[in-house]
Amino acid sequence: MVSQSLLTASALAVVVLGLVTQTLLPTGLFDQLPNFYALLRIAAALGAGVKVVQLLLKQYIRFPGEPPLVSGPMPWLGLAAEFGKGSGIFLARMRKLNNGGAFTAFIAGRRMTFLPPSAYQAMFRQPKTLCFNTIMVHIGKACFGFQHGDPKAILQDPEVHRMFIQHLSGQGLLEMSSRFAPLFEEESCSRPLFELVQLLLVRAGLGSLWWRMSREEALALLADFNAFDKGFMLLAGGVPGFLMRKPTEARERLAQFATSGVAFEEDAKKQKSLSILKPMCDVVEARFRYFSSHWGLDAPQIASKQVALLYGAHSNTAPTAFWAMARLLHDPKALAAVSAEVRREVDVSKAEEVPLLESLLDEVLRFYGAMLSVREVTESTKFEWPGGSAWLRKGDRVVAASHYRHFEESTLGEDCEQFRFDRFCNNSEGAGSPPKASATTQPFGGGSSMCSGRHFAKVEMRLLVAGLLRSFDWEAIQQLPEADPSRTGMLQPLCDVTATFRRRAEA
Repeated sequence: MVSQSLLTASALAVVVLGLVTQTLLPTGLFDQLPNFYALLRIAAALGAGVKVVQLLLKQYIRFPGEPPLVSGPMPWLGLAAEFGKGSGIFLARMRKLNNGGAFTAFIAGRRMTFLPPSAYQAMFRQPKTLCFNTIMVHIGKACFGFQHGDPKAILQDPEVHRMFIQHLSGQGLLEMSSRFAPLFEEESCSRPLFELVQLLLVRAGLGSLWWRMSREEALALLADFNAFDKGFMLLAGGVPGFLMRKPTEARERLAQFATSGVAFEEDAKKQKSLSILKPMCDVVEARFRYFSSHWGLDAPQIASKQVALLYGAHSNTAPTAFWAMARLLHDPKALAAVSAEVRREVDVSKAEEVPLLESLLDEVLRFYGAMLSVREVTESTKFEWPGGSAWLRKGDRVVAASHYRHFEESTLGEDCEQFRFDRFCNNSEGAGSPPKASATTQPFGGGSSMCSGRHFAKVEMRLLVAGLLRSFDWEAIQQLPEADPSRTGMLQPLCDVTATFRRRAEA
């Protein structure tokens, strides 16, 4: 079969050749070639025909060995409208339709194969055939505006990953934890819980990475973050930035914040230098210096890399902390047990000293985590996993929706559809060893896409929840809000819930 690139290039070559020939040859010569424009029209029609055939092959033709193909009602768009309205609802319907097996959906001009839970680990073990870097390059350009000439080289730079390992784990993590200082200024009052958690995490969490900020600065930063977050999935899906004015303008303001603590300078010899103006954590400062000195990135490009860090540091921690608090306030037994644990003399930054709180967070990540791990097929291949296989075409996207692995009865028991705050720790009834969260859930991805800041994220959430329980007494909430099924990542609430609290006398 003639390749797509060859067919497209041939059609374009005919058109370009005709235009060039018309420009360079003497006037009147075409009077001797009465069929020239007819040939151009034929070439254009052939080119359009090739594109239509290519689209039909992608959208409607299923080759032997490929998963069931769901094309959707509209050419090119396919199932884009349904998927855009709510990926979780879409995946649940498709999974039921295909008896839990693999299937391929055609979404906005692209074939996306969704894998069953048994295939996830096999996907992570094939980084060359099922590539993550191409996905990250696309997200870097589409969502964060990163336009470096060789973005893959930066993604694969081991020094960039070493910075996270050095500063966001082990001793570096302990030093980061000491910078996390939640500012629990509120007195006894009622507040929207999600709004409260978001604001505290901006001031304390992002403040520990960048620098301390006032309440007004944090509110402005949070407003820009939420505006950008609303458009993130559309930008990632390929919607041009000029059609997403509010998210792209919010991203520019986030970039201004992220780089406001440094000065970019250039001397008479065009030598670039960077000065640190505000105290910031080691990993953020190291990234500024390394991207400037080693890669020679200019200020806008460094800003785009730092906005990606800022977004990754906050996008999932806020909803996780919210659901942890909401679940506690809805369950008096859980609230009493976790409050008693964290109000003792314990080091909350260490998971082993607060097993109930750690189990609570792991259960929130399991129950509300709807992460999608995406790879691009670099060459047509037969992909095999325990209990199945599928033929994948070059250029296809492969998606693992880890959410379904979080509800497997075989590993989590018959109550896997229920929320249990103590699921992942030993209980007093001695009912046997609890399941390990790392073996049953994958909230931080896997393989090359494993979140580098996962250890800091867990510490950040433990410190926030423990700080709220240590500082205040809380009234119960009668009803939990529904989770928003239209999102991916950690699901946010469809609506906020009002929480009433009063400062503890001994806090």
